[in-house]
Amino acid sequence: DPGEDLCDAAVREVQEETGIQTDFDCVAAIRETQSGPFGCADLYAVCLLRLSEAAYGKAAASAASPSAAAPEPRPQESEIASCEWRDLEDLLGSKYYAKGLYGALIRTACDVALRR
Repeated sequence: DPGEDLCDAAVREVQEETGIQTDFDCVAAIRETQSGPFGCADLYAVCLLRLSEAAYGKAAASAASPSAAAPEPRPQESEIASCEWRDLEDLLGSKYYAKGLYGALIRTACDVALRR
């Protein structure tokens, strides 16, 4: 939204599109190009969010991976077709992220998350 902080936008978008309440941790990876679509700069940021401790409790918010206690994501049908928790290794090995620029950004973000 116009004038919105990146941190607030990431949290809001996840809430709107999945129903999951999160807290912002950090920007884990970023890519910028000056030759983006529509003749303008294009910024792609991967943000590290954690389950909201206030909404789900300390145990869920500090878990290294989603568990049975993790909330079930619900897709906002007007924005996304589906959403689900994924095993990290399966995600990184998928045809979408196994190689290429976006795969490298996601792997970098995962490295950041695992170190925190």
